[in-house]
Amino acid sequence: MFWKDHVAIETGDGTLIHANAHHMSVTEEPRHVVMSRIAATETGPVTARLRPERRPLC
Repeated sequence: MFWKDHVAIETGDGTLIHANAHHMSVTEEPRHVVMSRIAATETGPVTARLRPERRPLC
């Protein structure tokens, strides 16, 4: 997920991992908590969601 000046990776079960100024560290948090907090700042709402193409391991 991409916001202005921010990127997060969805890890499953509705959680995101990202580095943030709120905790001053890399954290894993519920997606709805992250999205609400970031949308309330000047960063604004999510601007893009990308899902990599799944490829076989071998």
